[in-house]
Amino acid sequence: MNKSNVITVSYSSDDPKLAAKVLDAFGTAYIKEHQRVRTPPGQVEFFDQEADRYKQQLADAEAKIKDFSKEQNGVAPHVSRDITLQKLSDFQSTLQQTRADLSTAEQRIESLEKQATTTPQRLTTFMSKQDNFQVLQNLKTTLMGLQLKRTEYLTKYQPDYPLVQEVDKQIAQTQASIAAEEAKPIEQVTTDRNPTYAWINEELAKAKAEYKGLQAKEATTQSTVAVYEAQARDLQQKGLIEQDLYRNFKTNEDNYLLYLRKRDQARMTEALDSTRIVNVSVAEQPVAPSMPYNSPTLVGIIGMLVAMTVTMGAVFVQEYLDPSFRTPTEVSTALNIPLLAAVPHQLNGFHVNGNGNGNGNGNGNGHGRNGSHTLPDKSISIIS
Repeated sequence: MNKSNVITVSYSSDDPKLAAKVLDAFGTAYIKEHQRVRTPPGQVEFFDQEADRYKQQLADAEAKIKDFSKEQNGVAPHVSRDITLQKLSDFQSTLQQTRADLSTAEQRIESLEKQATTTPQRLTTFMSKQDNFQVLQNLKTTLMGLQLKRTEYLTKYQPDYPLVQEVDKQIAQTQASIAAEEAKPIEQVTTDRNPTYAWINEELAKAKAEYKGLQAKEATTQSTVAVYEAQARDLQQKGLIEQDLYRNFKTNEDNYLLYLRKRDQARMTEALDSTRIVNVSVAEQPVAPSMPYNSPTLVGIIGMLVAMTVTMGAVFVQEYLDPSFRTPTEVSTALNIPLLAAVPHQLNGFHVNGNGNGNGNGNGNGHGRNGSHTLPDKSISIIS
C-alpha cells in the first residue's frame, strides 16, 4: 500500500485451499528471509569469539600495567616526574643564585687585592737618629793606636820613612771612616702591624675561601641539576609509555564491552526471532474463501451491461404494450382506411424544423412560427 509499511499480497486460483496455502507459504518465507537478512547466521559465535579475544588482550594489557607499576615501585611516572621537575626547578634556582654569588665574590676579591697592593703592611710608630757608638768607639781606638805608633816611629825614623808614611796612610783612612760614620747616624724606626692591611688580608682570605666554596657548590649543584634533568627526561619517556599502556587497556576494554553488548543483542534478537517477536508480521492470516472473488472492475462492467439490457428490454416492452398510434402509417395499417390528414398535438414542447408550406395539398403539417413545425409526441388527431 502506498505511503505505508503494509504490503498487500494477493493470489488467484480456482482452488481456494491452494490459494490460502500459497499465501501462507509466501508469508512464512518472507518472514524467514527478513530474519535472515536482519540477523545474519553465526553472529553470536562471531561476537563471542571477538569478546574472548579482546578479553585476553585486556588481561594482557592489565598485566603489562601491573609489571610496569612494579618496575616503578608503585609510583606513577607522572607523579614522580612532577616531583622531580619541582626539585629540578629548586636546584636550578640555587644554581643561578650560586653563580650570582660567585660573580659577587670574584668582584670582591679583585677589589680587596687592589686595596692590598696600595695599603702598607706595617705603620711607623717611632723614629730616632743616633750615632753608631760601638763602631765609632772601635774606629777611635784604632786611630789612637795608629797615632801612638806614628809617634814611636818618629822617634826612630824620619817622617819620609816608609813605615812612617804607611802609618800616616792608615791614620788618614781611619779618620775618613770616623767622619763617614759621624755623617750618617743610625736611624731607629719602630713599626707596628697595619690593622687596615690585616683587615684586608682577612677579608681577602674569607672572600677566597667563600669563592672556593661557591665553586664547589656550583659544581655540585650543576651535577645535581644534570641528574634531575636526566631523571625528568626518563620519567617523561616512562610517562608516555604508561599513557600508551593505559590507552591500549582502555581500547581493549571498550572493544570487549562493545562485543559483549553486541553478543547479548544478537542472543536477544535470536531469542525474539525464535519466538517470532520480530518487527514484521502478517497482519491477516490467509484463509480459504467461501465464495469466489470477483474483481470490482469486472463486476462494474457486468453491472453496466445488465443495466443497459434491462433498460432496453423495459423500453421495448413499454413501447410494445402502448396502444396509442404514433405515426399515420400505424393508423392506416390498423384501421385499413385511407388517411387524409394528421393534426399533431403539442404535448411536451418538442419542436423540429419543418419544410411544408401549408398550401392545403395534404403534404404539409401546417405553418409553425419562424418556419418550424411541431411533431406529435404520442397521440395524433386523425381526419379521414
